[in-house]
Amino acid sequence: MARARINIVTSQKQISTEVNKALTRAMNKALTEAAGKVRRTAYPVIKNALISSSEIQSLKSGILKAEFGLDSDSTGELVDTIMSSLDVVVTKVRGGKYSRSGSIAIVMQPDNYANLLSQGFASQSTEDGTSLPWLSWLLTLGDKIIIADFGVTLGDFGRSGGGRMERSASPFKVSSQFSGTSNNNFITRAIASTAPMIQKILQNSIK
Repeated sequence: MARARINIVTSQKQISTEVNKALTRAMNKALTEAAGKVRRTAYPVIKNALISSSEIQSLKSGILKAEFGLDSDSTGELVDTIMSSLDVVVTKVRGGKYSRSGSIAIVMQPDNYANLLSQGFASQSTEDGTSLPWLSWLLTLGDKIIIADFGVTLGDFGRSGGGRMERSASPFKVSSQFSGTSNNNFITRAIASTAPMIQKILQNSIK
């Protein structure tokens, strides 16, 4: 009995190239789909960490509200503005002969804080019309003295109903328990606290 013969006219190199292309397309599709899942899952985790931070709670109704003389609660807008900067970046796979690599990364919050400090809520107007950039103080000045001749005396008085500026309480600076610098403030600390959970989210997204 005669046997059928199959002739392969495609070279091994061509076959390898097509396989690589197919694998690359499949991996990039998987990364793109995973990115959407990562964003949906990570967003509430990070947002809850910010809302729960002692700084946000103090800005709402605590020492920071009184010390900065805040006459309204803008913490919701502040948190939403921070969260609007969140993005999930996919580095696509490039086909290679021997290896391929791609990645997913969560990025958020420009380190110059321009997206926040340019907002109206970042400053508080005083009775004499002076604009106090309280958010910049909180995020960047650390324990530096801001006003040498005055400080805040806490009590049921003043514009915010929580304190007023007096010479006897000088100097004025952000309380050490809340103060921050450009590289270490309540935003960076809140994000850092979510790192173990975010790592699991990233790992699970590409299984």
